[in-house]
Amino acid sequence: YIGGIAAKNEGIINNCSVQDSNIQYSNSTNETGIRIGGICASMSNGKIINSHSTDNILSTSQSGAIGGIIGDSSGDIINCYTYGNSFTVPTNGYAGGIIGTVSTTNNINIANCYVMHTKTMSRWGAIIGLLQKNTITLDNVFYNGGDLINENKPLITPYVYKFQYSQFSFEEKHISVYLNEWIKITEKESKDSDFTFNYWIKSETPQ
Repeated sequence: YIGGIAAKNEGIINNCSVQDSNIQYSNSTNETGIRIGGICASMSNGKIINSHSTDNILSTSQSGAIGGIIGDSSGDIINCYTYGNSFTVPTNGYAGGIIGTVSTTNNINIANCYVMHTKTMSRWGAIIGLLQKNTITLDNVFYNGGDLINENKPLITPYVYKFQYSQFSFEEKHISVYLNEWIKITEKESKDSDFTFNYWIKSETPQ
């Protein structure tokens, strides 16, 4: 397991970023189960909040999963973004803009996140490479094309927005407006929340 910040997370990663890193695994011996993530390789019942992974090279020569934020996850990802990452996996591996694979039965949430990658590949999902057993809730998630998930499973999608790479706003509003509106609503409804969400600025999204 190889992650930009942690190999495995079972707690909270908050206000962290990984940029311009080269995270690669290569071995001539056949292996399976390799996990690589821009932030962490694997997450069990943890959370990643207010964090981002940008312009990283993520690759493995062996079977496994690569994610812009997490390689394999059973936790929540909230108010995060990832863009400009490059992914390389063999034909028996998976890659996802946010998560490589979700292999547990826990329901997890991806909320108020933004993904933009210009490079697509086989066995690639704009949000998740492989969703095996459970249901994902996507709430106010933006991405720039391709399939949400390489192998589709049931999804709960209150507000999922898809936009084209050349389109810098959605319905005449900048994406940051929608992301910040979500924070305002969430803060109002959850006054006792343990977390403070960072507000977005335009430089974090296409201009």
